[in-house]
Amino acid sequence: MNPPLPQHSFGNIWWSATADVPIDEKQDFPLLVGKIREAIQEIDDEYTKTLQDTEKSLRAKMKMGERLYSGEVEMVCFTSWCNFPVYETDFGWGKPTWFCTPGGPYKNVVLFVNTGDGEGIEAWVNMEENDMALFENDSELLSFTSSS
Repeated sequence: MNPPLPQHSFGNIWWSATADVPIDEKQDFPLLVGKIREAIQEIDDEYTKTLQDTEKSLRAKMKMGERLYSGEVEMVCFTSWCNFPVYETDFGWGKPTWFCTPGGPYKNVVLFVNTGDGEGIEAWVNMEENDMALFENDSELLSFTSSS
């Protein structure tokens, strides 16, 4: 990470990559994928330097929160915990055969994790009930999945 963290820093660091896509363009998947890629690529060394301005980065997060709360935007979050060594952790009673996180009051969140055998990826999807019913019956999506 450039600039490096102070010597006695510890913990996890995360930041969101945000891609704004107008509602009328959301079905244009190549455009959506391109905007997401651009947003991820913007998180570089130069961008990380701007995060050190705590007040500026806090204002940006508060502005996004206001847009979400007002209904001006709808957010879909994707995150990956793939390659985290969760299946290697032994708390004294053996390694887990499966792990999960507690549910939360979140909607439109997709979390990717490795399967216990390391041969696949699970997608944990949280949506509102009506959206989930559509999602679970999407024939294109179903062609890429197996149920567990």
